Amino acid sequence: MAVGKKNPEKNEPKFSDKVYQALLQVPAGKVITYGGLALLAGRPKAARAVGTLMAQTPYGGLLPCHRVVSSTGKLSSRDFRQEQARRLKAEGIEVHDFTVDLKQYGWNGRE
Repeated sequence: MAVGKKNPEKNEPKFSDKVYQALLQVPAGKVITYGGLALLAGRPKAARAVGTLMAQTPYGGLLPCHRVVSSTGKLSSRDFRQEQARRLKAEGIEVHDFTVDLKQYGWNGRE
């Protein structure tokens, strides 16, 4: 099923809506990986689809997209990298060489 498509047979929320709802749960001062967000949205193998959604989502909106990082803790590879680092630092997250320590700042949805 494509990103953002609704399943008419089951009348389930779109994958993108599930991702955005999960993203809203990530607390300030924590980050989540693309794969972690996919897992919370019910599609554990859809990390790339989550990355696509994040790339299409305007930063500065209501969603805290700056809290999403790679599985190694690296920040976005997009032009947003500087702004993402600034926003994370404003939340008390240490960023070194555009990387976050996932052991210290990672969030898995259970805390």
